Amino acid sequence: MSPVRAAEMTDEQGATANSAGSETNRDHAREIEEIAQKLGALLAASTPARPDVDSYLDQELARRKARRKLGGPFRPKGIAWDVLIYLLKAGREGRPVSVSDAVLMAEAPRTTALRAVQELEAAGFIKRFADPHDMRRFYLHLRPQVSSAVVAALVTD
Repeated sequence: MSPVRAAEMTDEQGATANSAGSETNRDHAREIEEIAQKLGALLAASTPARPDVDSYLDQELARRKARRKLGGPFRPKGIAWDVLIYLLKAGREGRPVSVSDAVLMAEAPRTTALRAVQELEAAGFIKRFADPHDMRRFYLHLRPQVSSAVVAALVTD
């Protein structure tokens, strides 16, 4: 509204105009507040929960401690640990695992993976047995007491 027109208004007309302007401002403020609340709700719903780092670290330390209990002087880690977990999973699914399968699963150089298998066997963690139908093929089996120790190391809270 121009200053000339505002000066020509009576006091009553000015009060009515101010009242209408205040009401419009209140309506806008309410709309802005509603939009802000909706945006806040959308943001909260779309933001992934931040992982509890301290809890994760505690769990990882407990798992490592349980893993250290596995093997006296030989503590499986790296590829050997991967082979143990693979054998555990296959055993729970009732699948036999050949030495070749374990080596392929390890995704490491063949000699390195074979060395890990030999170390696990020498430590008494796994048992190697021949395929009754093909004496060239050998299967690996996780010993039961080792199986339960690996499960405990994986699920320790």
